[in-house]
Amino acid sequence: MRRLLLSLALAAPALSQTWSFDFVEPFSNFTQDIGALPNGQVVVVRGVGQVAYHVTLMDANGGLAWDRRFWIEINGLATGAANEIAVAGWTYPNGSTTVLDSSGSYVFAKYGTNHGGVAEDYFHDATQTADGGWVFVGAHTHDSCDLGMLVRRLDSAGNLLWDARVGSDNFLLDLPGYDVQELPDGSILVCGRAWPNPMLMKFDASGTLLWKKSFGVGKCLRPQMAVDAALGRVYFVAGGSWPGSGVIWDDDFTVLAADFDGNAIWQRRYGGAGADIANDLVVTPDGGVLVVGSTQSYGSTKRDMWLVKLTDGGDVQWQHTYGGDSDDELSAIANYPGGGFVGAGNRRNRVSGETTGVVMRFDAEGKLSPCEPFPTWAAPQRISANEFDPFGDPIVHSDTLVGASPCTPDGAQNLMTFCDEARVGTAYCSPAVPNSSGQPAELTAVGSTQVAVNLLAVVGTQLPKNQWGYFLTGQGSGIAAPPGSQGLLCLDGMVIHRFVSQVKNAGNDGTIGFEPDLLNIPGHGAIAPGETWNFQLWFRDLNPSNTSNFSDALAIQFQ
Repeated sequence: MRRLLLSLALAAPALSQTWSFDFVEPFSNFTQDIGALPNGQVVVVRGVGQVAYHVTLMDANGGLAWDRRFWIEINGLATGAANEIAVAGWTYPNGSTTVLDSSGSYVFAKYGTNHGGVAEDYFHDATQTADGGWVFVGAHTHDSCDLGMLVRRLDSAGNLLWDARVGSDNFLLDLPGYDVQELPDGSILVCGRAWPNPMLMKFDASGTLLWKKSFGVGKCLRPQMAVDAALGRVYFVAGGSWPGSGVIWDDDFTVLAADFDGNAIWQRRYGGAGADIANDLVVTPDGGVLVVGSTQSYGSTKRDMWLVKLTDGGDVQWQHTYGGDSDDELSAIANYPGGGFVGAGNRRNRVSGETTGVVMRFDAEGKLSPCEPFPTWAAPQRISANEFDPFGDPIVHSDTLVGASPCTPDGAQNLMTFCDEARVGTAYCSPAVPNSSGQPAELTAVGSTQVAVNLLAVVGTQLPKNQWGYFLTGQGSGIAAPPGSQGLLCLDGMVIHRFVSQVKNAGNDGTIGFEPDLLNIPGHGAIAPGETWNFQLWFRDLNPSNTSNFSDALAIQFQ
């Protein structure tokens, strides 16, 4: 089931098209990694159900191009200069190195052999080298059961050039690799983990280990790195979660900047009172660093998607959160060739508990368009009609995806200015009494009026900055001037249901968004189809002394 996103940001420059796409399937699914091809297409790796992994290609507008199921575990991907897609994974007991072209056909698919006795190889990430070949990074095990680094270099046809294996000095200390990048001089930089700390390793072009360094910056489950070739610098983040798993190892995250010899330049820790997790990062075109993950400190009471833009010195330049009253996260981020970013994320359904993957295209400021994220749903469609397993055998299945029609920015500068076709309800008691912002607070609702679907968002805008408020609802209407408030109450004062456990702050944007649970209205229970319910927002105000105020009201007839 698709949940609605509520943005905490307002100003949305109309620099590029943005969109959001949810993977709605019969099974729980999650995104793992994302990349953008030079031709503007977007590719995402995701897990579906308990056994299958998919590689999905989307066009520049968020529409589906193709989807392929693989009966292997896929951990990461990389994109190539000729629109190739490298897929790093594992199929027992061997590592999987696969490259597809932009049509989804195999360039090659290689499954490595065991090394060192009873062993397993697996891969987490890949990168294309300047000669058109590929480097994959992962891990291998030995008879002694320790876990070492595995770096494999292939030519453009998938032929093995060399393997580099770096063993752990302690069989209790694992040493997997999670990210890899070729540097301008042809050397290979690898980011891995020497539990529980992140580690950098550097190899020359022939696979000889030049150095390895560990950094004690806190527990990390899956460290990631981003290389700034112009500045001669690598940034890596010690995050504390695995996308889609819900596992959290550390309540804050650390970003460390180092030179290409592994010398630390700076390191800084980020987070607040809640659990704040980093899953991925990318060097932005302006030389900054964009880190993505989830936050419990700066969004709603649950985990929200979090984008944090840093300068090259580590100062926070801007940040945005997206989410509601269930757990949401961004698992991966990539630069988009037309400007802005593409992100892969996951949402935990508040009713079923299942995870749903989502792909979003953000503008250069990390924002979505005015029409997002409430697109019009398309009819279910069959995809993956021509699909093969890793060994070339055809696969027949009936999985479907439900896609969202892309929504093009209309030039409005307010993220809370939704598409007209998405609005629901009828405003009354308008305009409200102006508050200290000099404007009357306005209420908007978007989503579905079907109770069974339970997908509705109510948003108050033009509020005084940094003031607290919560929503009211009831079946009766009326106009009264409550004592101690300069605004007008437009609900029946005898039967009002208050969402007092979801108090929200308007922040610097003067906006409060909320997703009411239509099946559990406080003090009432479920809304019945055919009923009309009225909504209003109460908020504190200073106008000029302590007082309170109200938005206008909204009547919604449910089905």
